[in-house]
Amino acid sequence: MPRVDTAPPGRCTGSDRGFPGAVLWLSESGCRFRSAERRNEGGSLRLLFALPHRRMISPHVRVIEPRGEAVGLRFDDATARSRFAIARYVEDRLIAP
Repeated sequence: MPRVDTAPPGRCTGSDRGFPGAVLWLSESGCRFRSAERRNEGGSLRLLFALPHRRMISPHVRVIEPRGEAVGLRFDDATARSRFAIARYVEDRLIAP
């Protein structure tokens, strides 16, 4: 699945609290998120970030690859509309870097 480097700010929230960070790369199925907050593999979070044109994305995510200050996140329940917006954003970035 194609992915693109990006850097929009984001915020993750878990059952205990929220923490800020940035989306480092993005694909239709997930992303890499950098934050000072450490998370364990398998953890469930809600991620909130914006795409251009003020499109807010807020899926539940699962931590699949913790690595230092960045974790791989898999989108668990992104809506069809959110997946379409992400796919279009990725495609547009690949076509016109």
